[in-house]
Amino acid sequence: MPSSAEGDAASSMPKCALCLRRKPLCKSHIVPEWCYRPSYDAKHRGIECSSRSPEQHFLQKGKRQPLLCEECDNVVLGKYETQFKEFWFDRQALPHLVNGRSVSVDGADYTLCKLFHLSILWRAGVSSLPEFANVSLGPHADRLRQMLLTGDAGAEEAYAVIGFVIVLDNREVVYDLITGPIRSRKGAFTTYFMCYAGCEWYFIVNQRCSPEHHKLAIRKGCPLELGVMSLKDVKSLNYALKDLATSHARQEESLSHGRRRSGHGT
Repeated sequence: MPSSAEGDAASSMPKCALCLRRKPLCKSHIVPEWCYRPSYDAKHRGIECSSRSPEQHFLQKGKRQPLLCEECDNVVLGKYETQFKEFWFDRQALPHLVNGRSVSVDGADYTLCKLFHLSILWRAGVSSLPEFANVSLGPHADRLRQMLLTGDAGAEEAYAVIGFVIVLDNREVVYDLITGPIRSRKGAFTTYFMCYAGCEWYFIVNQRCSPEHHKLAIRKGCPLELGVMSLKDVKSLNYALKDLATSHARQEESLSHGRRRSGHGT
């Protein structure tokens, strides 16, 4: 029987966001670290720039925070990450150069592949990091939590995940682009889109999706049918660049206003 001191210590621990038990938390990533590796230079640094911090600075690790206990991080979600990494990166699921308007990828496990992507959306939704502040899952957060915890990927139409391969003008796949999630609302459907692993991924946060989206979503016993898009057409990147330009304009306006008030303006 635990002592009162042990009970007090346990009750003071934070809750794991996935299992909801009070346990020591580890620094959990939102997007797996191996998704960042293609963007690192020889010194293991990537360049980060956002509207919250317009100046470019080096990033040496992906975004992390105390979020999950070790078991949930390394075992429960770890199995989804391990399977996707082996399938996508280690086995090179995508060709180096992509010709045509679509890519068909065989061998994806419906449950493990879908839950891997949903784990990223869910972690972004429960994260308190400012980079993910625009992700608001509401009651869907707990439904996704239970799906991840129990290993239930649900029906194909529920929380559909769709991917578009990103290519340069020479048709080379762009693996070194990671963007924060952007929210879009159209009718009854809320969609988040973000880039990692050479694709822009669309998450339809609803228990159903349109027939058009269903054809492109991760499905049982079917190859992944991925569209192809040019880097210049990536929605989340264009949104980020627009936010960055707006942030720079506001910063310049604020500096100009300060100079006028101090009498140093022209």
